[in-house]
Amino acid sequence: MTTTLKEQLLQLTVAVETAMTSADYSAYRRYVEPRASFFEPRSRGTLLQVIITTIIVIVIVIVIVIIIIIIIIIIIIIIIIIIILLNNKGPTGL
Repeated sequence: MTTTLKEQLLQLTVAVETAMTSADYSAYRRYVEPRASFFEPRSRGTLLQVIITTIIVIVIVIVIVIIIIIIIIIIIIIIIIIIILLNNKGPTGL
């Protein structure tokens, strides 16, 4: 391996590390294969699946938010129905 190639690899490694530590996702994507899996020293032996894990977490959060919104809408509809039923009892003392 020539010195130039070693320097290039070092520069790329530093660039990837900088992108990771600064949470610069667009820079990170330029250097890392989206389907990459690897063991990182900081992960303490846990296999990291870079993009897939992130996407799964985002999808789960979105699904949970949608479910909460649906539950809130159902509760509002039930409250509206109860109010309508209570107001439409009709005359009681005739």
